[in-house]
Amino acid sequence: MCSFGPDLEAGRRADDDRALYQTILGLQALWDVERVELREATQEVDVWVGATPGTTLRCPHCGDVAPIYDHVERRWRHLDTCQFRTLLCARVPRLQCATHGATTVSVPWAEAGARFTLLFERLAIAWLREATPTAVARRLGLSWDEARGIMERAVRRGLQRREPTPVPYLGIDAKSFLKRHQYVSVVVDLEHARILHVADDRKASSLVPYFTTLTNAQRGGIAAIAMDMWEPYRHTVRAHVPDADAKIVFDKFHVLQHVANAVDQVRRQEHKALVAVGDTRLTRTKYAWLKNPANFSAKAWRDFAALRTNTLHSARARAMKESRPPAQGASRQHSHVPDTSHHQRRDGRAQREDSVDQIQRAWLSQSRRLQDGDLLLLWRIRSGAPARRPTNPLETLKSQNTICDGSALQHTGCPCVPVTPVVNCCCSIL
Repeated sequence: MCSFGPDLEAGRRADDDRALYQTILGLQALWDVERVELREATQEVDVWVGATPGTTLRCPHCGDVAPIYDHVERRWRHLDTCQFRTLLCARVPRLQCATHGATTVSVPWAEAGARFTLLFERLAIAWLREATPTAVARRLGLSWDEARGIMERAVRRGLQRREPTPVPYLGIDAKSFLKRHQYVSVVVDLEHARILHVADDRKASSLVPYFTTLTNAQRGGIAAIAMDMWEPYRHTVRAHVPDADAKIVFDKFHVLQHVANAVDQVRRQEHKALVAVGDTRLTRTKYAWLKNPANFSAKAWRDFAALRTNTLHSARARAMKESRPPAQGASRQHSHVPDTSHHQRRDGRAQREDSVDQIQRAWLSQSRRLQDGDLLLLWRIRSGAPARRPTNPLETLKSQNTICDGSALQHTGCPCVPVTPVVNCCCSIL
């Protein structure tokens, strides 16, 4: 009976190990597994790979054949072999190129300068899509910087593969993180839910790197840009996008925030004037003027009727605010929420006696869906002014020189609202 000696058995196992890793690593014909070293004490496997003897090597920059200058030993973290940490090791040749000098040969299993194989980075990227870099680094035995480097290289590869196709619908917004108002600016593809650009801060310069990478065709292919009213963003978009003013679509929530601030400014000014003469009707009514009618209970709506059907300037301002078309997709979700029109019908007698509700009814009859680029206007109201909507309100307001850009409303309210209770103001949310 024939038997193999210990050395022969060890040689056969080594050949099997090399063949196994040659297969699972998917090495090309230019590279061979030379040996496999197992360290049980540290639970690590070193797989040594070398260039096949007689292989013609070329410069990675120009592709010219070049002689070997020397070798440099490199190690890459690879996918674990069972519970053993696996390292791919190689003495990578350096070539003496006539054009580029001494240069290191590119290896097929890792990027230049990387410390991880592409297969390991693919695993890390899959985890990074599910958890934070800190959690992924802890589970895979990496440092935070290593996990961050894997993520940055993945983003760079993705950007290089991105085709320069037009993106018709863009979204621009600022994302706050940490504390003390630290922001990043984000540009997204609204149609395909893709992040196109991320930059520090929310300055005009934060968006410049994105728009400068676009071709003229890509810029011309932009149909609409959804954004808030942050002036630096508007300035950059106008500088880089043709016909930007016709393509900017303001976020409805920021528009309505400015409108609500204008209503509250009117209430505050009027309350101050009324208190001076001993009238406290508007005391503790701030949130009643700003509240959505659909969120009133039936009793609260009846209690509020005495104020909202009065000839107060606050009532007129609120009527203008509530006469806007409902947001698209809005619906009543709770059966107990009172129907605004029901309350208006119950208080119809008071409405018929008040000019404010005549304006509101006239506006409601002409309501339409908001279109991209529409301006929400808070119309100028004078004491005793005709209770009708101008046929061309924008031209009327321009001729009266009472338009403000609404920017001051973000902090102190519209500057053109006078101290007196007579409101001679139009805030055009531009």
